[in-house]
Amino acid sequence: AWSEVTDALTSALGRPIRYEPASVIGYMRHLSRRKLPRGAIVVQTILHFLLRFGQGATEDSTLERLLGRPGRGIREYIDDHAELLGRGQDPDPRTPGGSTPPDRESGRF
Repeated sequence: AWSEVTDALTSALGRPIRYEPASVIGYMRHLSRRKLPRGAIVVQTILHFLLRFGQGATEDSTLERLLGRPGRGIREYIDDHAELLGRGQDPDPRTPGGSTPPDRESGRF
């Protein structure tokens, strides 16, 4: 659940993190401002919304077979990479990749 991710990020980074769902149009605008080609915008939007509405909820054993061990949980991953994710730093007002953050209609992600 997104709340598990935001709780883990908040704890590891020492600042509040929240997830605000984006609208389809808002998400497409965000990707367009990043100068992605139209085809990439369509594909990423479809993937984003399929995953957001549960299409990625099923787990299988592929990762465990490839690694030879169970995968790590999201909290463990975030704790292990807190420095990389920006612990103790002021939040960057830009999203990854240097683009401006999505507008209010699209939410923050």
